Amino acid sequence: MTPFVSKSSRCSYLNYGDIDLGISEIGNASYEQASSWSMKHFKGNIDRLMQVMADPGNFFTYEQSIPSLEAASWTNRMSE
Repeated sequence: MTPFVSKSSRCSYLNYGDIDLGISEIGNASYEQASSWSMKHFKGNIDRLMQVMADPGNFFTYEQSIPSLEAASWTNRMSE
């Protein structure tokens, strides 16, 4: 746990992401943004999680929601 512990850590719930590790902009999460903190939570499973995501329209979005592949590719196309 040492590499990812913040200096001002606080309590968190089991199976709930720690926002100290990073957040994405709500509704505008790109693959790069999500992968920056998701590697700490999901250990490289971000690609698989994006493929099986049950919320492709990203209706239930929050600071650490995983973007769908469609939303991530659309956001990347818009930024180019």
